[in-house]
Amino acid sequence: MPSIVKELNLNKHPKDCKDLSLIYARNVMISNDLSCLQNEYSITGHSTLNNYLNGKYIAGYIPCNTEVVLFVVDNINSENCTIVRYNEKTDSYIECIKNFKYYGGKLRGTFTYNVKDDLIIAVAESDSNRNDAVPLRTINLGKFDTNTEGNDKGLTNAEFSINPEIKLPSINNIEYVPGNAYKGWYHFFIRFKVNSIDYTKWYNLGHPIFICDIEKQQIFKYGFTNYLLWTLTERHIPDSDNNMLKGTVADRFSR
Repeated sequence: MPSIVKELNLNKHPKDCKDLSLIYARNVMISNDLSCLQNEYSITGHSTLNNYLNGKYIAGYIPCNTEVVLFVVDNINSENCTIVRYNEKTDSYIECIKNFKYYGGKLRGTFTYNVKDDLIIAVAESDSNRNDAVPLRTINLGKFDTNTEGNDKGLTNAEFSINPEIKLPSINNIEYVPGNAYKGWYHFFIRFKVNSIDYTKWYNLGHPIFICDIEKQQIFKYGFTNYLLWTLTERHIPDSDNNMLKGTVADRFSR
């Protein structure tokens, strides 16, 4: 009896296939010694992972070379998400990140390994049910079995984003010092210290101040009028501190 041709024809018409070759074959594979066809290996359960996931919800996953990265939440409405790495070879898992924020959308991602064999993932979330624009987040998970220095396990959720949140600086403990200044316009600038030797460029601070007397001047003016007065010919904005709502910077000179 002639033997079966050990190949699978894909997207071919039957008349174009070799005799005794396979068409639309499923769940079959060639044996390790290439001598015969056999059934594919069945999907085995992993009790270690199943016990951990009992009662939890998998919001997303990223399959990697020999492991899978899972995004696990207690329920679909939970924002606190844990990133779990499961190693298929050793049947073991570790919780890498516990402060990853889940916005209720669809998680998609990709991965790579750097020259140090650290696992780096990029995660995007779309269709958030909270109407949040979620930025792309990149995370260095390090090696599987060690807490490698340089990974992102100690960062906050805001620092995972490629556009991290930046807090606006505040200035306090401002004091007037004795001295003399020439009469005229003064422009203020500020720069920030990055480390012991590096600084940022200079930025404008407040608005210009005209010095003409010895009275104290306000560099910043915070306020926003809570109502407008309309007439047939013009719009009038009341200029009264009693009608100010705090929170924005007025674009005018201090008097």
